[in-house]
Amino acid sequence: MSDLYQSLAHSKWDCKYHVVFVPKRRRKVIFGKTRQPLGAIFHALAKQKECQIVEGHLMPDHVHMCIAIPPKHPVASVSGFLKGKSAIAIARLCGKERNFSGEHFWARGYAVSTVGFELGGRHGSAVLPDCVSSGGLLSVIVHSVRRPPLMPKSLTELEAERAKILRQFSTLGDLRQGSICAVARRCGKPTCHCAKPKDGGHDPQVRLTRKVDGKTVAESFPSPAAWRKAQAEIDEYHRLQGLNEELVAINEKICKHRPLESNSSPWTPEEKNGCCGP
Repeated sequence: MSDLYQSLAHSKWDCKYHVVFVPKRRRKVIFGKTRQPLGAIFHALAKQKECQIVEGHLMPDHVHMCIAIPPKHPVASVSGFLKGKSAIAIARLCGKERNFSGEHFWARGYAVSTVGFELGGRHGSAVLPDCVSSGGLLSVIVHSVRRPPLMPKSLTELEAERAKILRQFSTLGDLRQGSICAVARRCGKPTCHCAKPKDGGHDPQVRLTRKVDGKTVAESFPSPAAWRKAQAEIDEYHRLQGLNEELVAINEKICKHRPLESNSSPWTPEEKNGCCGP
């Protein structure tokens, strides 16, 4: 079978869904300190349910994601788990005290549609989801658009683009390696539900993980301010990685477009023999 399919005990599957849900009254509250940890929280929660978030976007008033869910898990169960646990995590990070189970952040319900080969982007089309809210109901309209071919850039344009990338290096601030992830908490009590096999544990805790001498080290944050500082530094490091990739890619294009020297000399005997020494 194709490598696109995943395996269970008695089945091969490739089940992807486009899921959309919104905050209460569709308020524009997904920004700033609320938005930053949500990506790591959603990925950690999906992993607990043996799911994988293929792609997702956090908008100010809604969340939509392409998530792969095994056929043994109902979509409603996974969606409710993601919404419930993430609401508790948001309450913890915002500094609210105790009794997190009563917190309500997301609106009731969700919108879901299956994702096929065409909508999954496997035929070179761009997927543009439109989310419309009317009368308390949320509907999703998905359409695919074919991208027109792009004209190749000239050597002058490529050099100008490279100079623009190089100027961005001087704007980098403090940066550090690592990643912020949500880890399921276990209290250690043998009678608690978290001690059962395959249990998701208690509410996820946000930690910083990084490599030290080849080993993974996890650090917890003493305060929300320390978490926000670490998040900003990691974002700068990811920005540095992106600039490096863009610089290498643009230089490869420049090398291909750069013409040869007109007065270039022919092969020397040493170069013909495959060596440059005597």
